[in-house]
Amino acid sequence: MNGEMNNQYKNILKATTLFGGVQGLNLVLNIVRTKLAALLLGPVGVGLNSIYNETRELMHTSTNVGMDKSGITEIAAAYGRRTEEGGAERLANAVMLVRSWVALFVVAGMVLTLCLAPLLSRATFNDSDHTWGYMLLSPAVGLSSLVCGELAVLTGLHKLRKLAIVSVLHVVAGIVTTIPVYYLFGMDGVVPALVLLFVVQALIVVSFSYKEVRSHFCFSWDFLKGGSSMLKLGFTFVLAGVVVHATQLAIQSYLNSTGSLEVVGLFSSAHAFMMTYAGVVLASMSNDYFSRLASVFSNYAERLQTVRSQIDVVVPLCLPLSIGMMVLMPVLVPLLLSGKFVAMIPMAQVIMASLIYRGMHQPLAYMSLSAGDSKMFFVIETASSILLLPMVMVGYSQYGLIGIGWAIFLSNLLDLVFVTVCMKWRYDVLPSHRQLLQLGIYSLIVCAAYISTLLSGVEYWICGIGILVVSSVMVAKQVRDLIRKG
Repeated sequence: MNGEMNNQYKNILKATTLFGGVQGLNLVLNIVRTKLAALLLGPVGVGLNSIYNETRELMHTSTNVGMDKSGITEIAAAYGRRTEEGGAERLANAVMLVRSWVALFVVAGMVLTLCLAPLLSRATFNDSDHTWGYMLLSPAVGLSSLVCGELAVLTGLHKLRKLAIVSVLHVVAGIVTTIPVYYLFGMDGVVPALVLLFVVQALIVVSFSYKEVRSHFCFSWDFLKGGSSMLKLGFTFVLAGVVVHATQLAIQSYLNSTGSLEVVGLFSSAHAFMMTYAGVVLASMSNDYFSRLASVFSNYAERLQTVRSQIDVVVPLCLPLSIGMMVLMPVLVPLLLSGKFVAMIPMAQVIMASLIYRGMHQPLAYMSLSAGDSKMFFVIETASSILLLPMVMVGYSQYGLIGIGWAIFLSNLLDLVFVTVCMKWRYDVLPSHRQLLQLGIYSLIVCAAYISTLLSGVEYWICGIGILVVSSVMVAKQVRDLIRKG
């Protein structure tokens, strides 16, 4: 048993390191892109880009019927039976089915965005001045579905190496395509840059996926209706995705109307800090942990062991990352963005303090996906979004930018409590008492680190760096002991 556990911890660390390494490379490239964009556009331009991009994501999510998730399931099931008699034909048909539906979603996304452009302008900017911007954005919406569809093909075929390469190339494309447009046209280039970005991303992923399975389409109803189960599963993901992105868009629209586009840019940048840097630790979730958990989910003992083993590795790794980001924020923001973004530092420090809660939340939340329990997935996603919007509104109206930070911190903490209760009730899985005690200790350490950020001068750096070093040594010892003892 100890040998199995030992291997499992090693495999989790290996997967976390592998995908974290890819994410780390993407992070470096994104730093370059974000830095240049921040210099060329400023907070106002970043805010404008955030609203357009969030609207694109909302329209894309509304029209692709969860194909980025349900399509993977369809192809992966056929891939698993590829060695059986007729398996190659079933796999080819599964890919063709996904691609045929995606083609329809591409057209639907473009047409719907064109038709709703006046309404989207009113909803997000309270005027009709951006109608043409949303009309020009429509190709990016359609191409988003194409990109997701082809990524689903590569994922379903277990082409993880090619997925990693595509991931890096997409980030490189973001630098090569958007930065020159920003340089030449400034804020007027925000929408053209988005469209150009997705054109290039689509070309990149297609060049990889079409080599695996040649492109074939069939639009007869007798063939398309074979994807009915896929669409039913995807529809729940659509509803959840719409709620999530509509909430983000509502937050940005609220901050734009009560504050300014600069406030939107500062909020978006601070939120991106947590999501981007958390990805270094959490990147293995969808690529490794998801499939491992799905394969053992029907066995309660293995399900419980898999979830707890993931928590054992992920949560400790989040601790030094959280503290390091908080302490180094005054250096990182001017370095990675520009001096115009320093106002976001207190907000970003509070947000990063909640990273340890995300670290425990994610392994638990993935159970609903691994079980194919779309209803529970919908409940978890919508509850989080519905709670976040009023908290951000109250936080900003009462305390300004740092109020937004505390709203996100409290939202992440409440999300963890909610998902823990749901997973116990639905799947009879809880973190161990040791893990909950460990989270409590980590919370105290993070609290001490945050208090150190309220100091100034030499005291700030001595206390902050000291806590970072101690926590890093402690975590290294804990992970080493896990591998040794199993």
